[in-house]
Amino acid sequence: MATNSNQSQPVEGFVRDVGKRLDKHHLWNTLFWTAVIAGAIMLIVALVYVLPGYQVPWILYAGVFGVAALAAGLAWLIGRVSQERAAIFADTFYGLKNSILSFLHFSSDGKEGGFYDLQARQTEKLVENSAIEKIEYKPPYRIAILGALLLIVSISLGFKGPSPEIVEREKRAAATLEMTQLANEELKELVEDLEESIEDEEERKLLEPEKLRKWVEDLEKTTDRQEALRQYARIELKINRAAEALSQRKDEKLLE
Repeated sequence: MATNSNQSQPVEGFVRDVGKRLDKHHLWNTLFWTAVIAGAIMLIVALVYVLPGYQVPWILYAGVFGVAALAAGLAWLIGRVSQERAAIFADTFYGLKNSILSFLHFSSDGKEGGFYDLQARQTEKLVENSAIEKIEYKPPYRIAILGALLLIVSISLGFKGPSPEIVEREKRAAATLEMTQLANEELKELVEDLEESIEDEEERKLLEPEKLRKWVEDLEKTTDRQEALRQYARIELKINRAAEALSQRKDEKLLE
């Protein structure tokens, strides 16, 4: 039993080295394909922003590339080479006619003595004559170049600023939003002034300041100038009607 155990060490060590080498090759392939997929997705996303004239938010790059990195890590873990796959590859690559795979199966089943010890010694000799350096990595150059190009183009689009039309539109939108905020404050002050001029409960019922205040509070902050003008036209009409009714009531009280 001790003999079989000692013989299994160099064979299993060889299989582990083969597996590590294949895992390294798998890692490079995963990175190249991740670059292609992430670059293609980011290019499409960037074009969606750039073609209409907008600037691509950098947060999108962080999101896409972050998800791509996680996916690449998961794909590499899932695709790692098992001991059996490494043994099958080694048998095929070195032309060992399933010697390593058979040895591992015999060893895991605890079979030894006679034929099994002979098979173990033969496998050990075959492994000693098999150089691990012969397993060379052949990079997928076309995939690597395609991935690099997609990443370069998609990232370069992120440095393209918004078009002059978009810049002007955003300025108008910001100015309109600021205008609506100031107008809202002015309308609130106008309602407060009208409410302070109320002298009795009848005038309060006529003015309905709570309703006017609610109308002002319900005004939506908007960046659309036309919509803002329509909103203020409606609210000003309501306030003016209420103010006229209140003024008429005060005139009537003076004549009484």
